[in-house]
Amino acid sequence: GMLIEPIDPRTRLRAGFEWGYPSWINLIVQYEHQLQRDFSVHAGMSHRYTGWTLAAGSRYAIVQSSRTDFILTAIGDLQMNLDPVAPGIRPMIAAGKRFQLSSDSFMDVQAQTGSDLMFYPGMFSPRWLSGLNITVSPSERVQAFVEITAAMKDMGSWNDKAGAFKFNQFAFGLRFQGKGKGIVGAAANVPFTTNYWRHHYGAVMADYQYIL
Repeated sequence: GMLIEPIDPRTRLRAGFEWGYPSWINLIVQYEHQLQRDFSVHAGMSHRYTGWTLAAGSRYAIVQSSRTDFILTAIGDLQMNLDPVAPGIRPMIAAGKRFQLSSDSFMDVQAQTGSDLMFYPGMFSPRWLSGLNITVSPSERVQAFVEITAAMKDMGSWNDKAGAFKFNQFAFGLRFQGKGKGIVGAAANVPFTTNYWRHHYGAVMADYQYIL
């Protein structure tokens, strides 16, 4: 995925950016280290919808089956929002399944959901996060994907005229894998439902991942 969390514990370095109209800038730097086949730790920095954030955590693949091409992963992050300063906890659960289309092509479907629990001074602010990614690889080195992400809070107020805070996005893009261990991705994303939160009217993204 591009906006959602990786769910396969691997050793990888990722760097990327997101530019959104009129003034949204997101710089992404993340490092993940695989300690066991099914367990990894990671740390990084990015500009999230809450602000610039430092985050560190772990990914544990509860189920990781090469026979069924299925993975179920628990994600737990500790994070520090920098402006305003606020700690947070982000527990998530994610699942993915690969469908082999032919000998050299496949389709990956992955979904994740969880909570973003932010502790602002004098205020506890829980948010709900979710994402869905569908990736089709027509060849060994090219992948095309579509992705939907949701970030919401105050969902109990949906019955009110004001409604809940939300910033939900749709993304589509391509990934290219060279002969080595590098993977380049490029995407565009557009918010499809927003209320109170409006970080951009549309954005472009690119990243580079190196699998160690």
